Amino acid sequence: MKISVLAGTGPSTAILLNWLLGHGYDDLHLVLEARPSRMRQLRQRARRWGWRRTVGQAAFMAGIVPLLRSESARRRAEILAAHGLSDVFPSVPHRIDVRTVNDPDVMQHLRQRRPAVVLVNGTRIIRTNVLSAYSGPFINTHTGITPQYRGVHGGYWALRSGEPENFGVTLHLVDEGVDTGGILAQRTVTPTDQDNFETYPLLQQIASFEALRDILNRIERGEGMRTHKPSAGLGRQWPHPTLIEYVKGRLHGVK
Repeated sequence: MKISVLAGTGPSTAILLNWLLGHGYDDLHLVLEARPSRMRQLRQRARRWGWRRTVGQAAFMAGIVPLLRSESARRRAEILAAHGLSDVFPSVPHRIDVRTVNDPDVMQHLRQRRPAVVLVNGTRIIRTNVLSAYSGPFINTHTGITPQYRGVHGGYWALRSGEPENFGVTLHLVDEGVDTGGILAQRTVTPTDQDNFETYPLLQQIASFEALRDILNRIERGEGMRTHKPSAGLGRQWPHPTLIEYVKGRLHGVK
């Protein structure tokens, strides 16, 4: 089955590719989006959330996240080993590097390759002209339960909101909104006391793979996909936490 993967450069992309290759999905084409500059990211966040929150987010990313990565390194390795996964970026024979997922080269790739499915992982918002260049499904794995936890760090915010039952993952069709497409499947998972902000997304991604395999099998058999649309007006788009927000959460046991 022809699969195209539109993805960012993060470790979750490496995990997804290794999982696909390990399960026999080797007719892969990777379209890899370059990481935007730090300044560009800050400006985009400031336009959406304001400079006050953006500065707090930058302080959290610079001052706390490196400590959390060090704290969780052993736990992360244990999780990957337990599921036979790797976050080392694999060699993919067919790879296109683009500045942004919305480059004209991406539209040309989709029109020429005509994959059975496009898997999206960690990219910027995909514009309408790219979505309309291909008639098949674009499927995103979102580390949060939609519509309640759209945006980023859905598992973390579910715990912070006192809703551990919504610590999970959503596989959904991609549309022009932010995690607003038709829902294909959702799975929940329970983190342990050993987990933190850095391992939460890994647990969520791993929880998605069984459902993803079911979806790919249905596509390969030519079966239709059953979806339901998130209820309008429910949920919200969540941002990166600020330094102060994280410290407050940590004091209440959310790592």
